[in-house]
Amino acid sequence: YDLVYNLLNPIRKKIWLVHGGNHDLKMLKFHHTDWAKGVAKRLGVKYASGLCQTRVKLFHKDKMMYTVLINSHHGSFGGMTDGGNLNRLERLMQGWRADIFLRAHTHALPSTKKLVKTLDNDGKDVDEIVILAVCGSFLKGHTSGYTSYAEERDYNPMRTGTVTITIDPYKKSIYAHE
Repeated sequence: YDLVYNLLNPIRKKIWLVHGGNHDLKMLKFHHTDWAKGVAKRLGVKYASGLCQTRVKLFHKDKMMYTVLINSHHGSFGGMTDGGNLNRLERLMQGWRADIFLRAHTHALPSTKKLVKTLDNDGKDVDEIVILAVCGSFLKGHTSGYTSYAEERDYNPMRTGTVTITIDPYKKSIYAHE
């Protein structure tokens, strides 16, 4: 957790919140300390131990241009395929309204966008784009000379990195990039 803090500290002003995850919950259960919460506190950012709904308001010259609702959670599903991961995120759309759904648990890196038809306040047909993304990981699963968690579990190798979400308030659009 000191390593995580040291990696995140230089960019702490860009971090909105820190999510705890399944390994953090195990540490809490067996060692009675929420280390992820401690990292968030040291960084001076909000902590989310579970589901988080975040409303982002984007302004230009004191005028609100666009709002985006983000539904995020560490996740608890175990999809072994990109399709399985994205199917889980798509099912979340049945119970939650959000512009972006983010999960991380599987360390995978798939993303997609879904079209949702709705009406605006004037009764006009509007196409809304919903982003579904698994956030990825910087954990390299397979390394010569070391038996990792991924190797113990017989997981396939995966790319490292994270998804990037671009919000364009002028075009009122959202994009996901890997």
